Amino acid sequence: KITSVVIGDGITGIGNRAFADCGSMTSVALPDSVTKIEYGAFDGCYSLPEVKIPDSVTSIGSYAFADCSGLTGVTLPGNVMLIEYDAFAGCSSLPKVEIPASVTKIEGGVFRGCSSLSSVSFKGGAPEISWDRGSGLSPMWPFSGVTADVYYVKDASWTAETMVDYGGKLNWVNRLQIISADADRGAAGMVHAIGSGEDAVIVCSGELEDFVNVAIDGKVLDPAYYRAEKGSTVLTVLAAFLDTLSVGD
Repeated sequence: KITSVVIGDGITGIGNRAFADCGSMTSVALPDSVTKIEYGAFDGCYSLPEVKIPDSVTSIGSYAFADCSGLTGVTLPGNVMLIEYDAFAGCSSLPKVEIPASVTKIEGGVFRGCSSLSSVSFKGGAPEISWDRGSGLSPMWPFSGVTADVYYVKDASWTAETMVDYGGKLNWVNRLQIISADADRGAAGMVHAIGSGEDAVIVCSGELEDFVNVAIDGKVLDPAYYRAEKGSTVLTVLAAFLDTLSVGD
């Protein structure tokens, strides 16, 4: 019969199956003192529509939010390093997720069966993958049963072999990243430093005759700010326009 939960300041962990199967729960508030959400903490809370995990959390346990079938929004914190097996398995209404750059390891089945998941963004390098799903469970890819576009900022950790290891039917899309003039140029791929004077050249697989337009942040770009040429389609986005964008993807 629990419909909402507010965890008080000072609590550092949500224990094993603490609120599992609270099917009427529609809201939960977690304080910044929480550092770990453990095994099955909110497993089966199918009426929970959204959860904001505080930045203090560094690990999300196995089955922590499994079968939260009503979950349509989740904010993963910028300090989380580990997402354990099946953590969000069966969250069938979840449309998108951002994986923070802090994540260093993702285990098997993390987003298994998230049938509505269509957009995944990795904000940093490729996390280590483990197929382990615990004692007695068969190994499984993190995105088994998922069909989605996956956006990433290319660096040496993203290889074709790594992408295959995530499983699912994933369409990997290299994003254009804007960095400040004094930023470290460690990232590779499509990176533009503000003030560098360098255009961004993007080679697309589609043929030029099928080209329609360029959209950045959901807004169609004025053709004066880019060139489209054959090969199959080579887009050159001009530095003068890129310099007007905010730092980020």
